[in-house]
Amino acid sequence: MQPQFPPITPTVRTLLVVLAVFFLGQTMAEGLLGIPLTSWAALTPGVHVELAWQWATYWLVAIVSRPSDVFWHLTLLFAIYWVLSMFEAEQGRSRLLALIGVAVVTGALPVMILGAVMPSIVGMLGGPSVLVIAWLGAFAAMRPDARVGVWIVAIPPISPWTMVGITLLIEALQAAWTHNASGIVSALGATAGGVAFARYVNRPRRGKPTPPKKKPGRPNLKLIEGGAESDDKPRWLN
Repeated sequence: MQPQFPPITPTVRTLLVVLAVFFLGQTMAEGLLGIPLTSWAALTPGVHVELAWQWATYWLVAIVSRPSDVFWHLTLLFAIYWVLSMFEAEQGRSRLLALIGVAVVTGALPVMILGAVMPSIVGMLGGPSVLVIAWLGAFAAMRPDARVGVWIVAIPPISPWTMVGITLLIEALQAAWTHNASGIVSALGATAGGVAFARYVNRPRRGKPTPPKKKPGRPNLKLIEGGAESDDKPRWLN
């Protein structure tokens, strides 16, 4: 069966344009001009006030250390189009922007904290993978009974939580081979952020209290004391 591509949504289109333009600019700066844009924009582990802008730029950067990383980055952009377009179509623009903000913050915060405590096991962090991982955590929390299939690599439909486990396992294996724990730590943070976001969105809402039902009788009338002593009938007043 041929996959059905979701229509790209306006916010995701803008997001992909920004990511593509930044990647082309990074390629020209690094490859042609020799400007170290990656080290400037990627997140440096630890707490560095003088590098505060990296919070806003690290997820825009593609960490390219070998030619195959370019293909991985382009595949990641395709995944962003696929999953975030579906999310915006279902949840709306405001929730998509909120999820992106949650992904960027929760993907960076644990790396900064671990880098301040154990700087020898973490390295530079970059790339928009936190957006997909946060979406996966949110999707697993919102629709745990759904089925997720990755037709590109012929993965049969599996539960969202199984996909979360596979993703974290891949990040852990990469961390073991590269001796850089930034990827797995960031993925754990983004997953937790996505789950927390879904829990917040789906929290029970407190509605307005229901007014008590009026007893049957004459509307807008009340009984008051009144009349003369010889008058034994109650009087109704508006």
